[in-house]
Amino acid sequence: MVQRDFAHIRNAMETGTTNTLYESWVNRVDISHLLGTRDIANGQPLVSLLDSTVIDEIARAALQPEGTLERSYISPHLTLLLTLTNVRGVPYRLYTDPTATPGENEPTADEFTAYYGDQLRFEATTGNAAPLAPLAKPLPAGLPDAGAWPLLEQAAKATGAFPIVLAPRQLTRDKGDYIQPPWESTADEPHGAPPRPAWPAQPATLATLNVDGGVTDNNPFHLVDDLLFSLQNPRPEDGENPAAASEANCAVLTVAPFPATNKFEQEYDPQKASGIWSMLGSLLDVLLSQSRFMGESLGVLTEGAAFNRFVIAPSDPKQLKGSALQCGVLNAFGGFFYRGFRRHDFLLGRRNCQRFLRAHLCLPAHNRVIAAGLRNTGTYAGEVLKQFAVAPPASQSTGNAVWIPLIPVLGTADAEVPSPAREQMPESQVDDVINQVLGRAKAIRPLLLADAPGFLRWIAGIVLRWPFSIPIKGAIRSALKTRLGENVAAG
Repeated sequence: MVQRDFAHIRNAMETGTTNTLYESWVNRVDISHLLGTRDIANGQPLVSLLDSTVIDEIARAALQPEGTLERSYISPHLTLLLTLTNVRGVPYRLYTDPTATPGENEPTADEFTAYYGDQLRFEATTGNAAPLAPLAKPLPAGLPDAGAWPLLEQAAKATGAFPIVLAPRQLTRDKGDYIQPPWESTADEPHGAPPRPAWPAQPATLATLNVDGGVTDNNPFHLVDDLLFSLQNPRPEDGENPAAASEANCAVLTVAPFPATNKFEQEYDPQKASGIWSMLGSLLDVLLSQSRFMGESLGVLTEGAAFNRFVIAPSDPKQLKGSALQCGVLNAFGGFFYRGFRRHDFLLGRRNCQRFLRAHLCLPAHNRVIAAGLRNTGTYAGEVLKQFAVAPPASQSTGNAVWIPLIPVLGTADAEVPSPAREQMPESQVDDVINQVLGRAKAIRPLLLADAPGFLRWIAGIVLRWPFSIPIKGAIRSALKTRLGENVAAG
């Protein structure tokens, strides 16, 4: 998108626009597509509970480098980092001497472990130029199907593939990508030779199967922090990007669309929580929350005293209870159910972004980056200070320093983005979704239960057949309406 002009969305009723993010997340993705059967129409094996065909189409349409427009505020070497969960795993030998733990009949037994948290690095390039980073994959501007654009298309689908629900993705990886261990920080001093994967040198590539990167790392803050650290010249002596307001020269903006709302349960009942179904639900919360938790950064984040990192979370003063995002219902799957939810959240995001740029992404005028910019304005420095000065953040309210936004909101972007009205899904569409759910269940039942015992296939067939499907449909309807709550229109 940054390599071409694109439409700016102001009421979210538009269709067929050139705004890739809006088309992908508001107009094109919908539960009606995900509950289709195109994925198994021609005898293909069942690989996910939902039909992921529409995701293939969205990725193909979105990742088309159609232009070569250069913007001075975007790096010509724009870097993209994607986290993946590589379910094949990267094997490592635990010791080099296979006789270290000899068994009576196994004098040369080997022991291995596997690492499943994976990542890919891409870099914007021009023509046939190579990326600056040794392990980065090239994304040549304006050249579809060249360089690593096909790999990016597959990787983008993989890093959003919620396990079992959406289709996993196969990627062909260069073994050279693992010369540097995926867990190793570029900011750390190397401790001896890095461990090498325990696989043969040939062939030079391998097939991997990948799902959502959030399974292993749902908040890859460290990847960008390390990248910014590596770009500093000279590097900070303490091995960290400067955090003080006067010294900060780079920052990571962490956008958290669904920040955790887990609170300590005062009346916790271990006996009740130990049930099988309760434990399954708790386990999902544990995995998601722990994969996004930055314990080492929690102190500076909560104090609001670090200016090399910002967390942007959605907020709506009209919605003091529950999620500000309507897509947050149904464990963050609610957005698939109704376009109105996606429309609301897209507009809320525009409003939140505008307010963040105006009030939060700012630094004092004596900061070395801001001060250098003011010097470059020459005689206009006083006018810049007069026109753009903002109130300091609450944590920095003491003192008389003048604060300046890093990205001033100008031109058409200066018009106040109104707070969007919350949408309600028509009750009739709830029934439509239920019918589609049952239709998908009937279609995948033979494939899902192909290897199951005969009595299970028989029971599933009865449950999905009229009139037995009527109470099932009623139960699903009741559960959906309860979970959607006020997001469903009455009657």
